[in-house]
Amino acid sequence: MTQPSAAQAEAGRTADAAQAVRWLPEQLAPFADPTKVRTTFPLYVAPPGAEPACVGVGDLLAERVASFAPAAEQHAILKDNLVRLERAIARHVAAEGGPLDAREAVARAGAAIQDELGLRADPAQKLQAGLDQLGASLAEGARFLPYTPAVGLQLLAWAARAGRAERLAAFRAEIKQLRRSLADRLAVEKAGSPEAASPDALLEAVGEAGASALDLEQLAKLVGGRRGTVPMGPERMARVEKLVERLDAALADDGGPALTVVCAEAPAGWRVERDVVIEEVADPVAAGVQRFDAMARKVAGLIGTVRAARLELADAWNPAAHGRLLEGLDWTELSEDELLLVPTVAAIVDVDRLAGGGLGALVMALSSGRPLHFLTLVQPSRNPGAPDADPLFGYRLELGLLGVGLRQVFVQQAVTSRPEELAANYAASLRQPRPALHVLATGFLPGGRVPRVGAWLAANAAVDARAHLLFRYDPTGGETWAEALDASANLDGESDWVGEPANGAADSRFTFAHYAVLDPALVRYFRPLAEGEQGMPLAAWLEAGEPEGAQPTIRATDAGRPVELVVAPHLVFACRDRLRAWHMLRELAGIANEHARRAAEAARAEAMAEAEAAREQLLAEHAAELEQVRATAEEAAMERLARVLLDADLAALPVGGAAPRPAAPAPAAPVAEAAPAEEAAPAEEAAPAEEEDDDLLLADPWIDSALCTSCNDCINLNQKLFVYNDNKQAMIGDPDAGTFRELVEAAEKCPSRCIHPGKPRNPDEPGLDELIERAARFQ
Repeated sequence: MTQPSAAQAEAGRTADAAQAVRWLPEQLAPFADPTKVRTTFPLYVAPPGAEPACVGVGDLLAERVASFAPAAEQHAILKDNLVRLERAIARHVAAEGGPLDAREAVARAGAAIQDELGLRADPAQKLQAGLDQLGASLAEGARFLPYTPAVGLQLLAWAARAGRAERLAAFRAEIKQLRRSLADRLAVEKAGSPEAASPDALLEAVGEAGASALDLEQLAKLVGGRRGTVPMGPERMARVEKLVERLDAALADDGGPALTVVCAEAPAGWRVERDVVIEEVADPVAAGVQRFDAMARKVAGLIGTVRAARLELADAWNPAAHGRLLEGLDWTELSEDELLLVPTVAAIVDVDRLAGGGLGALVMALSSGRPLHFLTLVQPSRNPGAPDADPLFGYRLELGLLGVGLRQVFVQQAVTSRPEELAANYAASLRQPRPALHVLATGFLPGGRVPRVGAWLAANAAVDARAHLLFRYDPTGGETWAEALDASANLDGESDWVGEPANGAADSRFTFAHYAVLDPALVRYFRPLAEGEQGMPLAAWLEAGEPEGAQPTIRATDAGRPVELVVAPHLVFACRDRLRAWHMLRELAGIANEHARRAAEAARAEAMAEAEAAREQLLAEHAAELEQVRATAEEAAMERLARVLLDADLAALPVGGAAPRPAAPAPAAPVAEAAPAEEAAPAEEAAPAEEEDDDLLLADPWIDSALCTSCNDCINLNQKLFVYNDNKQAMIGDPDAGTFRELVEAAEKCPSRCIHPGKPRNPDEPGLDELIERAARFQ
């Protein structure tokens, strides 16, 4: 594969500007105006504990209105205008450019549609009442998020906030309980000390009013010193007091931010949030490790204090064994539940920088076991690290699959256009203290530019084109690939490409080349099919082994007019590369697994061989039985013939076997005298009559049911002529319910050759001569 020259690159860039606004893949032509595409955004996200938690605006409005107006006639005006309200909310959130309070968004959008509708007073009041109730049903603090490059990070912050709130609340409750119990121990200890019985201590206890009525000197003598308990001792007393001080400090600390982000540059659309800290640094990977270690040390120190407090309350403190608890633990000594108390640290890494030499540092950080989260935003249409002159240079770095190779790292490859899946995967990764790698596609072009069809649709198109494969690898799912790896979110998992191949119509499969049309930098790899050239759909061309004489093409539109575009070899190479990555992923995930296919094929072949052997044995046994039946029938026929012959008048036969001489013509005689001759006729006709009786044995159709394999072929042909017996083996039902043709066709289809058509029951049935000839081999 050669790299284009500088002149070619410049010519390509010129072509980019000319063609980017014209060509669209045929499948996306109906969505050329992104403002008319209904999406899941703006996205509603609620604070921790509120429901619904994360849902698209359309689903939110329908669910919320149904919650307070379940009957059809309730708030009918509002229900009739929900789509209008949805669009108005989307406009206001987009204009805001960042998160917008949900109640405020509904209020603004409601006012806008009131102005738009211009209703009379009564309907306007009813609509406003519904809008007010809708706004009140939303959680306080909930927000709408617009679709921006920052939405992936905003959802991570939301998931980190929600997961940390519950864990932190439980941990703080335990700290309070430990602090209270230790304080009570100290109070009891101080109450039993000699100082607690001094006049000054008693004066403090009873106050000035009590002192005027009591003799504190006599009371001090009466109270006396400690009774019944062993004193702590000064060393333990000091340790417990120190523990109480540390627990007080922990309760005074708010726990820090829910999420700390380090990045070279904050993504476009990000807004400062109260419990999220973003730091711009030169090396996000190294900075992420440093931030985590600092936060982990703080949490490890607090965990040591909590463990020491538990031991003190259990009277199990051993200075030699437990002294390190007060000095501070290392994060590697924390349990999984304790590690989850460390605030989430995320590093946004640039995939081009990784491909250019920073990959080693990322692999080391992921391999360290630190529960750090790494986010990278990729351009599915381009290869990481490729030069601008050749955006498809080399093989594509599949960072997600590389993370899977580390085995113990949680990996998700997702698109921000599917926020509910993304949020669910974030939540799953935050429930386990292990490294996580999130490879995200947003649909935005470099620099935050928006493709012609909009970023949301472009992100989904990347998935359909196998440019950005969706999967989740969760090491806690199990020890096998089938348990840990899930790639079911990809459409048409059994197929190379999404869509239908050509069946008398245009090939609708959506390939990587179709998606590449959306990127202005890749338009250089297309040209219109020239007159006289033979084009072939790219997917079919690849399946056919790239035949010579045909150009691989895709169908597109040029300013609305259909056009067939030839795909350059450079882009064809990239299509094959993406397709190979898809094949590898689905095999790992158990979709169209080649090992399973081979095993199934071998098992199928073995089963067919066994079935064929059994069939041959049954046919041989059946042939033997038929031969025996025929022999028995012939023997019975011969016996009947012999009886007829023996019953005949043999007196007329010549003695010695000489042939009888012809008799002279007899004179005419009365009918009564001819009786002996008429009585002799049956004897002369006996043999033909016996043949007719023998033919009747094979005249009726019959089935050797013991050989039936229950294949349903005959039953599907005529369910009255053919029926199943109690063993679900075929037998003749009503022989008059079908035709001789159906009997012959069923016999020909039968895999075990157990159907015998007999002879036609209707002599007028068309085509009997041919059918009798076809039936002969089954009699």
